[in-house]
Amino acid sequence: MDMFLAFILGLLIGALLLWYFFDSKQQAKIDEVTASWEGKVKHYEAEIKRADQAHEETKNSLREMDAANKKCAARVAELKARLDDAHAVTERVSHSDADKERALHGLQDQQDDQAKDLAEARSRIKELEARLRAREQAPSPISTPDTALGFVGGSGSSTPPAPLAPKERRLKALDAKIKQLPAGSSARRRLEAERRQLLGAEAGADNVLAEDARKFTGGAGGGGTAAGGDDQSDGLTQIFVGPDGDPDDLKIIKGIGPVLEKKLHKLGIKTFAQVAALTPADIEKIDEVLDFKGRIEREGWVEQAKTLS
Repeated sequence: MDMFLAFILGLLIGALLLWYFFDSKQQAKIDEVTASWEGKVKHYEAEIKRADQAHEETKNSLREMDAANKKCAARVAELKARLDDAHAVTERVSHSDADKERALHGLQDQQDDQAKDLAEARSRIKELEARLRAREQAPSPISTPDTALGFVGGSGSSTPPAPLAPKERRLKALDAKIKQLPAGSSARRRLEAERRQLLGAEAGADNVLAEDARKFTGGAGGGGTAAGGDDQSDGLTQIFVGPDGDPDDLKIIKGIGPVLEKKLHKLGIKTFAQVAALTPADIEKIDEVLDFKGRIEREGWVEQAKTLS
């Protein structure tokens, strides 16, 4: 009986010791895990503090950026208002600037036309002077105007003239080319000028020289033609049919000067109504004849003529 009690008591003591051992082990693990989690919590708290600090710095930066953005918006509004004012001023002066530019182009075109006419007149004058010098220096065995220029006159004898075969061949070639070109074109006018020069080289009468000099120097006679008609030296012919009556003063249209007005009269354009009624095909035809290169549209002739007619 005593042995049984001792055995039971030993079992209880062993169970208590075993429980204590396992409880100590379990408590050590709990303490270890608790210490680990406490360290992690402290780390996370430090991280949260750093994040809060960074967040506060970000909020401060955002506040500064918002203030700068408001300043930029105010500056943009101010610049936009100034730009609108500038656009308004530009729009007010745009019409006058366009009129000034058209007038300037018109003056430049008139100056170019006058320069071309002046160059052609000077060239013709030089040609006439050269022909006069050649006639004065030529031998004159017979004292007649024809023999003074080297032509056979009447029944008298003189030195035979130089062969004209090369000139005749050149004249035939020029005639063939002129027929292929449209009337009034710049290329045709150049060929016609060369043809007149070849023909003029064979003319030696004093009245021809005087008449040519009067044409290009503005001498007595006004019109400058041998037959009393219009001067056709520029190769212009009438291509429009104008109304009867006195012509309008086309020089009122900006871009048309006295020289250009005469050329338009030769083409048959004499009134504002004709200019106002010009079609695109008519404008293209005038551009080709007078070598305008879009000048009519650029200077707004049709619009001006509609206002004047």
